[in-house]
Amino acid sequence: MQAGKEVQNLGLEAVTPRRTRLLRAQNLQSFQAAIVDAITGPGQTEPESGAVIVPSRSAATQLRYTIEALTNSTEQTSALLTRSEWYACLHQRLPGLPPALSDCEREFLLSEAARDTAAAGVSPPFVIRPGLVAKMLAFYDALRRQRRTLSDFARLAVGELELSASIDRGAARMLDQTNFLVNTFTEFEARVTATARLDEHQLRARLLTDVCQPPFRHVVITVGEQPVSTDGLWLADFDLLTRMPHLEQIDIVMTEGLLACGFLERIHELLPGIEEERVEASLSRQPSLETPIEAEKPYFIHRDREEELWAIARRLKTNRLTETDQETAVDGAVGVVFQRPLPYLYLADQIFGGSKISFETVHGFPLAAEPYAAFVDLVLDVVISKFARDDLTALLRSPHLHLTGCSDGGRLSVLSAESISALSRNLEQAGYVGGRDDLKQFADSWRQRSDTEELRHPLNTSLAVADALAPLETVSSASEEWHVLLTFLRQGDPVNVGLEADRERQRRVREAICSVIGQLEKAAKVSASPRVTPSELKASLRRRIEGEVFTPHYDRGGVRLVDAAAAKYGRFRTLYVVGLVHGEWATLPPRNVFYPMTLLQQLGWPSEAQATQIGRAEFTDLLFLPTL
Repeated sequence: MQAGKEVQNLGLEAVTPRRTRLLRAQNLQSFQAAIVDAITGPGQTEPESGAVIVPSRSAATQLRYTIEALTNSTEQTSALLTRSEWYACLHQRLPGLPPALSDCEREFLLSEAARDTAAAGVSPPFVIRPGLVAKMLAFYDALRRQRRTLSDFARLAVGELELSASIDRGAARMLDQTNFLVNTFTEFEARVTATARLDEHQLRARLLTDVCQPPFRHVVITVGEQPVSTDGLWLADFDLLTRMPHLEQIDIVMTEGLLACGFLERIHELLPGIEEERVEASLSRQPSLETPIEAEKPYFIHRDREEELWAIARRLKTNRLTETDQETAVDGAVGVVFQRPLPYLYLADQIFGGSKISFETVHGFPLAAEPYAAFVDLVLDVVISKFARDDLTALLRSPHLHLTGCSDGGRLSVLSAESISALSRNLEQAGYVGGRDDLKQFADSWRQRSDTEELRHPLNTSLAVADALAPLETVSSASEEWHVLLTFLRQGDPVNVGLEADRERQRRVREAICSVIGQLEKAAKVSASPRVTPSELKASLRRRIEGEVFTPHYDRGGVRLVDAAAAKYGRFRTLYVVGLVHGEWATLPPRNVFYPMTLLQQLGWPSEAQATQIGRAEFTDLLFLPTL
């Protein structure tokens, strides 16, 4: 141990001897049993020294249920972490490291790098928008995670495209794009270094020399390799696992179906000398596949997804379920598995809730689809249009507007639809088209009249809105703009509309969106971004909100709604697989928007055929899952 410290002090990497095992499971029951045995069996490390890598939070929840069921215990076990959570945990355990850069902060840095690169004369063949900046960052991260440097990228891409750029306009355009990306990524890396903070790639380099406190001694990997498996580990992650100090044991748990898709050969390349162990097959009953009675085709056909869930609800409510089966619907042994959560999450509230069937899920709803997100759009639309009548009226009508006007008596009251309509008519008749100064002039002239009493309330509110949002046009930096918007949204108390559950949901959604804006404000400070137009502000906010989800609270118990990646970690007696349409099963990794697959394969990307083969293997494994 002391020798290891001396080597570390000399700046050299101390490689800890470790054992690596490939646990080959016949099916998903064996897969689950192998994971549980790996972390709870005799001779295992303390819980804080172990980690299990899972694809998602939903998968971690299902695995936690399975561990409790198989061990008949709720005692603490190894941490169940996604890839990003594992890196965050590693960063926390490294003493004295600078803070990590968030994804939002890195996007801001890359956006500034892209704008400076374009200003320097290296123009991109596309318009730089927030959505494309996010794609650029994902592409950069994928390159680095594939252990490709920017020099590798430039050499392979430029060398391939220069051959035909003189005769092919598409290749010439792609060559310009490559030059832009290389210069932007180089500037981006310089900006990251200048912050004196860490991103994932710098953290990975530090983990090869620094020692976590306490260190991870045992890691169980239950996911495949990216980008073939969309939630798996990358080449750089496997390299880190083989070289990280004090890591003593690595267990990789895979089903035979996935190993047959080429991953067996790949894992031997990634981890040379790995030991293979076959997991004993589960002794549970064999599942049965139910098919329609008196139907020509051996599968169920429904008009749409809503009818699909209604059919499941009827099955759970009819006498075709035995008393035991009815109990399983309550204790979570019935699962509804989808590839894409929407629209099933929305329909479940309506169908299962209306049918008095309890259910649970840890999947989130898109935050961008919440009504409060539309209200924030209205706020920015008012600024973009310079307080035009139509946009101002739409904002005043929103039940989410927290500002209230004051009557002459100083009392607060809610705006009425009639008073808002009256204000809109009077503004139209007065020829008002927009402008904060014009609005104030109309207000001053109308206050002298005796027939405008009903206009005072909405007019005062309009002036309050204009005064609160006016600094968006005058501040000098993007961080100040985000602060102005956040201050406006936090004014007052959330409006109380609907039942208590609805009001609680509104409060949580409001806080989630304000949290996103707070992250944007913080990120803008890191990059010292100059002021942007309200339209750019709206586009940036919309991009961030579209990537966030809002997860309501559900009590444990009832039918479990899970995606396919999480379902294989759960134990079920009955499983309903929904959404079997072309394009969803098997799902393919998202397409790269910058380069064709022929060029990406030279950089380490897999073919679509590989992804399809793995998707089919995962689906086959899923069919044999319900064996309780």
